[in-house]
Amino acid sequence: MAPPGQPDGAETQDQQQVVGTEASDVESSEVVDAAGQSAETNNRLSIEDTSREEVMAVIRGLFSDGIARDRETSIRDLARALGFQRTGSRIQEIIHGDLKAAAHRRILRSERGLLLLDCRSVHDYDREFLKKTLLSIMGKGWWDQTEAIRAAARSLGFLRTGSSIQQAFKSAINGAIRSGAIERNGSYLRKAERSVAGRGTSPLRRH
Repeated sequence: MAPPGQPDGAETQDQQQVVGTEASDVESSEVVDAAGQSAETNNRLSIEDTSREEVMAVIRGLFSDGIARDRETSIRDLARALGFQRTGSRIQEIIHGDLKAAAHRRILRSERGLLLLDCRSVHDYDREFLKKTLLSIMGKGWWDQTEAIRAAARSLGFLRTGSSIQQAFKSAINGAIRSGAIERNGSYLRKAERSVAGRGTSPLRRH
């Protein structure tokens, strides 16, 4: 019998590869080109075929060049990075929402009407924000700790969960356990009942 149940929506261990480097250590062109190549390979028919986690990673890669972009340029460049050569009204609408979500997750920030990279690495996030991110992705089920960290990291646009990301989220988990927000059973975690019923703003909301 497995420990407290398989995490909701989690992948099995043999579907995973743990890579020991943070996404922030990867050249931005590698992240962006990978997304563009994926779009062409999969022959996507619409923007809805992209996962929001993938888009967050592409946004992080795109803006890691340090260039500040206005919203129109950001939408155009992100659409190209995702493999879409035209930016129709539907693509503009969805990408506009993705950019707002990225700002809410502190991947991007706005200065004088321009968007630029905000938290370049996991060390730029405070522990409380990482804790809220974990709670947002966990739902009501049990999660293997490694899977929970991976999902939370991907929601912030990090493709890889290296040692720095692991340590930062483990610290957030320990803090959440001490405060009673997360319960542990061996290597499995779940949101405490009072956290499920409690109020709060999720850093992962989609505008």
